[in-house]
Amino acid sequence: MTAILATDCGSTTTKAILIEKVGGEYRQTFRGEAPTTGEAPFDDVTRGVLNAIMEVEELAGRKILDGERIITPQSGSEGVDLYVSTS
Repeated sequence: MTAILATDCGSTTTKAILIEKVGGEYRQTFRGEAPTTGEAPFDDVTRGVLNAIMEVEELAGRKILDGERIITPQSGSEGVDLYVSTS
């Protein structure tokens, strides 16, 4: 396992971090955030999660999403091995 994606849906901000195995150790390598979208007009926290992940994709130069689906398991430099979320 070399790439882990984690998201946290807070009351106002949704954060996403990419944790990668670097030199035999796990390190947080990139972080993105977006407004939480649990209230109107979206009423769906998934929108904020996807937006935060898209920011991580942009910063990391790594494809993580296939449309609205997280690519798992990792294949080369695409996707992640594990996805976890907290709220």
